[in-house]
Amino acid sequence: MGLTVYGMKACPDCVEAVEELDGKGIGYVYKEFSEDTGNLKEFLKYRDSGDIFDRIKEEGKIGIPCFVLPDGTLTLSLEDVCVYFENEK
Repeated sequence: MGLTVYGMKACPDCVEAVEELDGKGIGYVYKEFSEDTGNLKEFLKYRDSGDIFDRIKEEGKIGIPCFVLPDGTLTLSLEDVCVYFENEK
């Protein structure tokens, strides 16, 4: 399993994250959910059960981009993703 990114094209943080991943040559599957309810449902399962989303939900935010690392770990931090793949080299 590789890196999965959940997000929306309309989200500036998602666009920035994808640009950085592309620039670093990190491969990923992008799950756009503004046009695909199946991808939205997958994301909501993570959001509804992941503790990392508690603060995000309290602040009324969505929690994207959301990254699922190859080991299954969820993170909302692009920095965590970059560190993960740097350590994989």
